[in-house]
Amino acid sequence: MIHAVLKGISDALRLEFGYGVYIEEIPQDLQEPCFFISCVQSAVRQQSIKSYFMENQFGVQFILNSQANPNAKCYETAEKLIWRLEIIQADCGSLRGSKMKYEVVDGVLHFFVNYDFYMKKTEEQTVMAELKSQINMKG
Repeated sequence: MIHAVLKGISDALRLEFGYGVYIEEIPQDLQEPCFFISCVQSAVRQQSIKSYFMENQFGVQFILNSQANPNAKCYETAEKLIWRLEIIQADCGSLRGSKMKYEVVDGVLHFFVNYDFYMKKTEEQTVMAELKSQINMKG
């Protein structure tokens, strides 16, 4: 499920900005400007016997090439991210982002958003094979 959310964020960023998007690792030959996405933190709370609430914080970094005023571009991008990442499409359907916050450090935007959801535990059930029995009676 985490991978589906990462893909949903990636698709939203490509649609809005058209920059390169890297998931989970930054290659040495990256093309700037670009985004780097990762799952920063996940927490699971059991709600009932088979229901769990998953809280997932994702980090989106916006990396610029050298510019005269990189912070201004970072703040402009952060404002767009608020609206673009409010609702994303993942394999499971639409997810709403929450707890959004951001900071700019050394000309790099660090944007954080939560995509929380419920999951149900599914158990595999093995079907028994056919059983044959033979009963011998005396009498």
